[in-house]
Amino acid sequence: MTAPALVDPITALTDDNLLAPMLPGVHDGSWDAWLAIVKGMYALPMTGRDTQVWRELTGRPVPLKPSRAAYLLCGRRGGKTQMAAALTLYETALRDWSGIASKGELIVGALVAADRRQAGQALRYLRGGLEASEMLRSLVVKDNSEGIELSNGSELAVMTASHRSIRGRSFACLVADELCHWRTEGESPDAEILRAAEPALSLTDGLLLGISTPHARQGVMYSRWKRHYRKADAPSLVVQAPSRRLNPRLPQAVVDEALAEDEAAARAEYLAQWRDDVASYVSRDVLEALVTPGITERPPHTAHRYRAFVDVSGGRSDSFCWAVAHTEDGTDILDLLGEIKPPFSPADAVERCAADLRRYGITEVRGDQYGAGWVVEQFEAAGLKYHPSELNRSEIYLDALPRLTAKRAELLDSDTLLNQLANLERRSRSGGRDSVDHPRGGNDDAANAAMGAITGGTKAKRATAGILLPRRWRTIHA
Repeated sequence: MTAPALVDPITALTDDNLLAPMLPGVHDGSWDAWLAIVKGMYALPMTGRDTQVWRELTGRPVPLKPSRAAYLLCGRRGGKTQMAAALTLYETALRDWSGIASKGELIVGALVAADRRQAGQALRYLRGGLEASEMLRSLVVKDNSEGIELSNGSELAVMTASHRSIRGRSFACLVADELCHWRTEGESPDAEILRAAEPALSLTDGLLLGISTPHARQGVMYSRWKRHYRKADAPSLVVQAPSRRLNPRLPQAVVDEALAEDEAAARAEYLAQWRDDVASYVSRDVLEALVTPGITERPPHTAHRYRAFVDVSGGRSDSFCWAVAHTEDGTDILDLLGEIKPPFSPADAVERCAADLRRYGITEVRGDQYGAGWVVEQFEAAGLKYHPSELNRSEIYLDALPRLTAKRAELLDSDTLLNQLANLERRSRSGGRDSVDHPRGGNDDAANAAMGAITGGTKAKRATAGILLPRRWRTIHA
């Protein structure tokens, strides 16, 4: 059941008393391509110019019925977050949900962002849209950090990408902002979130809108693009539009400069094209095959020679992580993974790390080059000699990869570790070795420490050391 709309979306987006203040320049033609897309989404009458834009960006004929699931691949600075916020307000505030919601229930208009920074920006757009319209402002019943309750039986909510926040709600719409960049927690948060939201959206005939700059050829956005783009009978609409097609006020010089600096990145960010130089580092299936469920730590044994690696942090934003490993029968085995999340005292973190390493008889440790001076001093004060790694993090990951894929490594049962490794991205570089790093908004502190311990963080080939006991003699605990 669809809640009745008080006004059509084009009228709402172009009316100065409604949503037009959210789209500066909407009356001078700057948003005309966007308005053509919206007309097509809602199957509204189109001009000849609208039809030309629609066919160019979707590869479809003029639609005869609205699309309630749409995926928009848009170039950077094309106005996508502003339009996403405006459509969220339209679907939520300008429909009458009072006859659809159960008693005491609020129908939710959700704008889901990749991270807190983007969520904060989206919330500012929503609040700005409400404040700029006397009519919309009058609908506000309650405004707090959890959401904005409206008098029409709905609630506006801005969330970060987590499927746990989606379940158990009924949605007026769910707008997935920067959907291509959601792979920052869990196995595949994009798939999990949409899977959780789609049943709730079907009950209200709510709008599902994925909107993002393209990235690697993976995830839900790529899957939907591959299956539905330029296909007239596909159930989901897919739009693909460069930045300047959506925002003609963006100077061409900005795009040209970006292309000159990093063509592969700029073609994705400004020309809305998928990146062919970015791929997953290693599949989750490969990683899970290296884990024995329940083994979160392997206690020290006098028969083994252990090595350690540290990913150091100053205590403000990144975690301080350390890992211990040893080699046995040609297999690199991860024994310990420690993490301290910020905020923390760097000196206290070093002491906690050192206490763990001493349990394994370790007197020397390798780590990244972060703040090399104070790091060396702090570890010396804790009784350990600190050696900066001979490999950077990309080299560590690339060195570890064949060990992982050949099943010559054993990992620990750690969601943090597996998530970070599975989310790493491998980028091709002309004239040199590939690079590996976490995606935008992601973390790899635990992964870096673990793979540094696995590889030893050194260019020299490691010799297997220590007396090796049969596997059945090893003591493990969860």
